[in-house]
Amino acid sequence: MQLKLIDPNSYKTTQWSAGTTTELYILPEGADYASRQFDLRVSSATVDAPESTFTALPGFKRILTPLQEPLRIFHPDRPEEVLLQPYDLHAFFGGERTRSQGQGRDFNVIYRPDWQVEARSLGPEEGQVTLSEPALYLIFSAQAQSVALYPEGQAPESLDFPSLGLAQLEVLPAASPLSLKASQSQLILIQISR
Repeated sequence: MQLKLIDPNSYKTTQWSAGTTTELYILPEGADYASRQFDLRVSSATVDAPESTFTALPGFKRILTPLQEPLRIFHPDRPEEVLLQPYDLHAFFGGERTRSQGQGRDFNVIYRPDWQVEARSLGPEEGQVTLSEPALYLIFSAQAQSVALYPEGQAPESLDFPSLGLAQLEVLPAASPLSLKASQSQLILIQISR
């Protein structure tokens, strides 16, 4: 099992049509989002405009959640709109026409469809969550907080997340399970396999 906190100095912030986007993580390492030559990208964006149109990303899937304020999502090719409260996760195809109403900060995972990606939101009230399946996990915290780690058969540890903190955890085959628990605010846990 290999766990590391991603260095915030490695984040890349750029402009998009309704604010800024901060790339927290990209695979393969050193890949280029602008040319769409990547397999998976994790980012957090500000939405400064009351209404915005999402960048079209055909050939990718997306998972999105607002982190601060509700966000209303419209896919013109679907009959219903989606009202997302903070940490509600919404999955859709990157090539779908997508508009939003609402301002604040959001969290995005963009990935190729042949990758298996699952995301869930975890709050302090949910207790420990055990990670035992061999996979790559990403753990995101929008706010600075300490996350408690419970390696099986070992003393508990803690990992101090900065604001917009991201940790990478690789669970290898035959590794001992690891449990984790948020201490103060929500976490987003992403499980990645191929």
